[in-house]
Amino acid sequence: MPFIEVSLPPPPDSVFRSFRIFRGSSSRSSFTTTTAKETKYTKTAPLEIQSNTTLGYAHSMASLEREIHQWLRQQFSDSVHPDVLIGIGDDAAVTRGADRPLVITTDTIADGTHFLSRQHPLDLIGRKSLAVNLSDIAAMGAKPKSVVLHWMLPRSFSLDQVKTLFQGVKKLADHHDIQIIGGDTNCWDGPLVIGATALGELDSLDAAWRIDTASPGDAIFVSGRFGGSILGHHLSFEPAVELAMHLVERGVVNAATDVSDSLTRDLHAMAKSSNCGAEISIDQIPIADAAFERASGSVEDPTDAASVKKRALHHAMTDGEDFGLILAVPSDKVAALEDAKPSGSQLTRIGSFVQGDGLWSRQPDGALESIKPQGYDH
Repeated sequence: MPFIEVSLPPPPDSVFRSFRIFRGSSSRSSFTTTTAKETKYTKTAPLEIQSNTTLGYAHSMASLEREIHQWLRQQFSDSVHPDVLIGIGDDAAVTRGADRPLVITTDTIADGTHFLSRQHPLDLIGRKSLAVNLSDIAAMGAKPKSVVLHWMLPRSFSLDQVKTLFQGVKKLADHHDIQIIGGDTNCWDGPLVIGATALGELDSLDAAWRIDTASPGDAIFVSGRFGGSILGHHLSFEPAVELAMHLVERGVVNAATDVSDSLTRDLHAMAKSSNCGAEISIDQIPIADAAFERASGSVEDPTDAASVKKRALHHAMTDGEDFGLILAVPSDKVAALEDAKPSGSQLTRIGSFVQGDGLWSRQPDGALESIKPQGYDH
């Protein structure tokens, strides 16, 4: 996600849905093949990948968040401090440190939007508040070192409830050898809102993974599987810190981001930031079991395997909060990445970055269609 957190109230009627900031606008182009060596873009309606819930509130909120980000970039475009090495627009900021570049990110989660405090265990809610930040640190290719917590607690909360929240944070912090170095707590009449600011380190600025450095010809790899995170993965996911550290040591990644909004939305944002397009083979997208579970409950005939798979693919492309990594890998380093893949990790090639712009879907029959990115807006 971009390194400025904008939190807006949850949608009315306590609709539980995750809303993430969209970093780019969708292309209205489609892709037509003329010969094996020649391709061209034409202006036609894109393939619509619709999200699960359409709320006027969600669309207006996403629009406001985009406007805030655009306005903030304008405020600092001519006054970037020389110690700011990477600023607004990436998964985290990078500043000059005493010995190494310092990576800083912040994220906040709110009851009714990112979790339900009456339904979800408090320790997992606490855990998620740190995990989403560690995912951003991993997306920069950095090693997390410390964290500052900031919590808005309902006045009705007890000390035991606060301890349970903290236990979830501390367990994940201990696992990654991260020091909790302070924070701020407040009580108010509103819902539970908790966040963190995570600090990490890079060996050098050149080692940083950025969202805007993919190149045409780079292979697109993703970690993990996608879809159905609302069934539990959004609370229990393991941020890809160890995988990122493993790949950084091997120097096989050109650019990266994590999947918080959705696979299509974050991939499109990465391509747009890099001034190129992205072409994916939809039959290569790794689909989570939870996506099939959601699909079976929403199609007319759950025994129709083709319909279930189509719906599961829809979830994989649009659900969001999967928190896998999207990696741009130079073509001459693909073999090295595949050879270096750590045991137990899932890295899948789903396409390539291409000349031009927009997001394109390679169908099983070889046809290419334009994709309009859809996903969550927090």
